[in-house]
Amino acid sequence: MTMNFASTGVIIGDDSVVIVDAQATPRLANKVIQKIRTVTDKPIKL
Repeated sequence: MTMNFASTGVIIGDDSVVIVDAQATPRLANKVIQKIRTVTDKPIKL
């Protein structure tokens, strides 16, 4: 059994997006980014 527990914060500002705690793996982080892209095309700040 695989269990993934992670909390991700997303702040969409006037000119960019900030993601806090982007997930446990790159694959999961990409899923978060894909979801964000359904809402905004603003640049994601690292």
